[in-house]
Amino acid sequence: MVVLASLSKLQSIWLQGSPSLDPPEEAAWQDGLPTLLASFAHLTKLAISFVLFTSLSQFAAVVAACKNLEILSIRNVGLLLDSPIYSFLPRHFPPPALRSLRIAQRRVGGCNAVYDWLSSAAKPLPIDSIAIQNYGRGYSVSLLSLLRNAGSSLEHLTINANRISSWDLGKWRLPTYFVRRGLT
Repeated sequence: MVVLASLSKLQSIWLQGSPSLDPPEEAAWQDGLPTLLASFAHLTKLAISFVLFTSLSQFAAVVAACKNLEILSIRNVGLLLDSPIYSFLPRHFPPPALRSLRIAQRRVGGCNAVYDWLSSAAKPLPIDSIAIQNYGRGYSVSLLSLLRNAGSSLEHLTINANRISSWDLGKWRLPTYFVRRGLT
């Protein structure tokens, strides 16, 4: 970790876990992440894929440590909550002023806690781009609340129920229907 901290100009980090979402006892490597990420003053993009967090607070600490974060991309991140209805939002880890949010989640309601945490930031939210990939699952009240809170600044919204091959890199394409019709 000391070698990584010396990369002071780093602007983008992708945290890739195991698609099997390792059990919580194997998540000890995450304990030092907030301190490490806080050392990257130029970090503006964070991508997290297949990482299991033991709580919303642990996830919030990792994301909030990135003070200049503008782009957050989450793919199939696991949040172990005490119950399906969590009773608090981690107010001691305020959400960063994101400009772009990309979330791909297979589990129904899997990111409700994240949506609620992001919605807890000062209004209006500065997010101008939101892309959600839900694999054909339903939309939650938490997601709708996030969209409502970002309403005045939101310029680009993508909601896709299909798998996009380059989702993690943020290089999704418009559906071919729009490309063929000359609407891009």
